[in-house]
Amino acid sequence: MISLTIIIPTFNRPDKLNRTLNLLNRNNHKVNIIVVDDGSSLANRNKNSKICQNFINVAYYWQNNSGPSRARQLGLLKSQTKYISFLDCDDYISIDCINEIYSLLEKEDKYDYVTIKSQYVNDIEKSLLLTCAQQETISKEINNSLLNTIIELIGLPIRSISGWNQSNSIYRREKILKIYRVRNLSWAEDIPLKIMVNRFLHGLSIKKNNASLIEISHGRGYQYSLKQIINLAKEINNNEDKKFVNLILSIIIVLRYTPSMLIKKLKG
Repeated sequence: MISLTIIIPTFNRPDKLNRTLNLLNRNNHKVNIIVVDDGSSLANRNKNSKICQNFINVAYYWQNNSGPSRARQLGLLKSQTKYISFLDCDDYISIDCINEIYSLLEKEDKYDYVTIKSQYVNDIEKSLLLTCAQQETISKEINNSLLNTIIELIGLPIRSISGWNQSNSIYRREKILKIYRVRNLSWAEDIPLKIMVNRFLHGLSIKKNNASLIEISHGRGYQYSLKQIINLAKEINNNEDKKFVNLILSIIIVLRYTPSMLIKKLKG
């Protein structure tokens, strides 16, 4: 077992949790896993607890419904390993890739985290069954600049982004502890965290086939409201430092997501 903990928040999704734990453990329990149940119903709480008991490397915690950001914080505080990773219960990360990143972080002290470029798919299991040539790992250092942050926020150009979500990065625990803050957001709580990561930590971005898969049809962020966009902009603007830069990023958030929100509503 390597010195890494994968922290998985979950809420009323036992089937997805069961699938994710089975995928993570098909290579003989190589990592620690902490599941934080964010106030699931009693029936689903019992299901989640029983699912976790099937795995020797999984610890299960329950909290009153407080949002995924606080659930991740609880998992972070409960973890005791040198490295941690956040993973949503409907996403996937390759254990083989984790082993590769772990070895890299052990050799390269200059990196505080490694981000895997995610592939967005409709069905994770079907994507993993597809036969395709194994690609060589492609890596590049992440530039801690305002321009890089803006590129990540707008998602363009695609070739230049690492992708901001909660399921594709492995951090040195001591580093992420220093900048992690609970974000009381119902949508896109990963964005303020990744802004702080990009600002304060030194990272590496890698691209590897089928290493990080995100199911686009199931995420909470698939549909969002103007209120959620404004709350996200306020949260970014309230970051502790670089007030003028935070204001610029907040405006970009509103300009970036309001048109797509309106298009989604028009499409029904």
